[in-house]
Amino acid sequence: MHAPQVVKKEQCLTSLASFRLYAFMVGSPVRHAVMEKISQEVGTQLKTLKSLSNTRWACRAEAVAAVKENFSVILQALHEGLICELNSFKFIFALHMMHPILQTVVKVSKTLQASNLNLLTAMTVVKSLRNSLVSMRSAPDYYQSIFHDSEKNCAENNVAIPPVRKRKPSVLLDEAAQS
Repeated sequence: MHAPQVVKKEQCLTSLASFRLYAFMVGSPVRHAVMEKISQEVGTQLKTLKSLSNTRWACRAEAVAAVKENFSVILQALHEGLICELNSFKFIFALHMMHPILQTVVKVSKTLQASNLNLLTAMTVVKSLRNSLVSMRSAPDYYQSIFHDSEKNCAENNVAIPPVRKRKPSVLLDEAAQS
C-alpha cells in the first residue's frame, strides 16, 4: 500500500470512530452528563464533541481535536457507563433471555414481509409465534436454562453473579385463596 492510501484509510477509520463516539456520547443526555461530571472531577474543561462533515475538513479537524483533548474523560465515562453496564449479570441475563425471543420474532417478521404471503399463512405463523412465546414463558426448564447460560457467561467473563433472592409470596394471592 502506498503512503497516501494508508493515510486515507486511517482518516476514514478515525472519522468513523469519531462519528460513532459523537453519536453515542452526545445522543444520550445521561452519558453526556457522566462525561461532564468526570470532567469536573478531573478538573479539565470539556471540549464539545462535534459531528463529522463529509465535505468540510475544518469540521473534521474540530471533531478529531475534541476527541483527542477529551480522550481520558471519554474513556472514564465509557468505563463508568457502558462497560460497567455490560459487565453486569442483569445485562447478560437480559441478553440470554431476549436472544431466542427476538430470533423467533424476526423469523415471523420476515415471513410476514414476503410478497407472496396469503392470509391463512400469516394467521398460522402469528399463532405459531404466540404459542412459542407462551411455551417459552411457561416452561420452568427454559428459564433455568437461560439462568444457567447466563451464570456460565458471567463466570467466563469474570462478572459478579448476585445472590438469588427468594421471592415473597404475594399477600393478595393469599387473601384470594382464603375467601
